[in-house]
Amino acid sequence: MLPTESLGWIGFQALKVRLVGRLAPFASRKASVDRPTRIQNDADLLDCDLRDILKTATLDVDLSVEEYHDLHQRAHGLLVSLDHMVNEEFIGGYEDDDNSLGDSHDIAKVGSVYPRLAALMLFLDASNHSQFDLLSDPSSSLFTLPSGAIRNQAISQIAAWKAALQRLIARSDQSQSRHDAFRPQMRPDEPKPKLHQNTVMQNPVGIVMDAIFKEFQQVNCGMTHEIKLRVLDESHTDSSRPKIEMLMSCCQSGCDWQEAVCDSIQ
Repeated sequence: MLPTESLGWIGFQALKVRLVGRLAPFASRKASVDRPTRIQNDADLLDCDLRDILKTATLDVDLSVEEYHDLHQRAHGLLVSLDHMVNEEFIGGYEDDDNSLGDSHDIAKVGSVYPRLAALMLFLDASNHSQFDLLSDPSSSLFTLPSGAIRNQAISQIAAWKAALQRLIARSDQSQSRHDAFRPQMRPDEPKPKLHQNTVMQNPVGIVMDAIFKEFQQVNCGMTHEIKLRVLDESHTDSSRPKIEMLMSCCQSGCDWQEAVCDSIQ
């Protein structure tokens, strides 16, 4: 079975195509006297995860019945959470617009189960704005962070969908590897690809990460920390100096996070 048979998958792709090239860059919080709240940290982390899954390439992988139902349930969970999180400011006048729903086949399908998400898609179709905040700015983001148990559910559902996409990518990579194994071997007279001589050029992010973790080992507070790392989009402009964004839980409480942006590390 193909993922495209799932309404959850259809809804995810319908949202994704409407946001391609329209997401404003993730804005790191500026340093302040007060530590960020748990809600602010959750919003930042969810913003990062949502960006990751929206940038994941579309994959059409043949699934078993069990795999299909698992993917469908996870996609449904994601869209239910996003439906709750849609910013009311953007969907006024679109939520009950049945005429507009009929103009778009994918939105009509999505609207039958996820009406607020469908209304947001109608807004995106009608809007001339080139960029939108995703989640981190409550006043202008397409999505807002819910409170209480719904927030915890959203965090769980988005993480589950991200894991499901990663499994699909792994499946696709394995299929590609098997396909490559049957390709004809290179001819003796065919020029071989040149190898990078500079290790930093081969894996600049790995070099930086090794330096960060070595520092953690040397300055050990004796407590367990949770760390979330993300390579910034701008890193490809200079492969010798990658930019990495890091969120690290602090020593005093697992509910607070410290933030650092590593621009250049020697």
